[in-house]
Amino acid sequence: IESNADDILVLIEDLVTLTRLDLLHHPPSQEIIGVGMLLSEVRRASEAFARTRGLEVAIQTPDEPISVQGNLTDLSLAFSAVLKNAVQHSEPEDRIDIRISCQGDRARVVVADTGAGIALEHLPYIFERLYRGGRSQASRGFGLGLPIAKRVIELHGGILSLQTEPGKGAEVTVELPRSTAS
Repeated sequence: IESNADDILVLIEDLVTLTRLDLLHHPPSQEIIGVGMLLSEVRRASEAFARTRGLEVAIQTPDEPISVQGNLTDLSLAFSAVLKNAVQHSEPEDRIDIRISCQGDRARVVVADTGAGIALEHLPYIFERLYRGGRSQASRGFGLGLPIAKRVIELHGGILSLQTEPGKGAEVTVELPRSTAS
């Protein structure tokens, strides 16, 4: 009963988050955020979950810091959802890599896993709310993490995309406008 109550609480929190994000036209508050520091914190917060699945998450940061302007809470939520998704759909022998780089005036974050990947027939629906196709039907969750992440990234003027090769993993790429402030 306690486990089911916890699941229902998570569902309600995610639905409230989506409703809040739907009402926004831009992030609620903005600050300068170091992408490397943000992703290091997201990785640290996810370490226990990854370890229970027998996984380690590697992060590659550039020598020069990259920053974006945005809402720290929402961006943390978005990257946490992407990383949690990678961990949930990976097996102990798989790897998860986070790569941070610059592409002109954009910060780029790639979360790549060597898991099972996503069947191509599920790709058109992967960012739809409550969609849980393929292997994800057997795992916990409600199909709201990636839609929340996509909405947050869009509110920040960014793009979230996913590429996959069944049997060889998936790669989620987030591009956000770089901050010109230091």
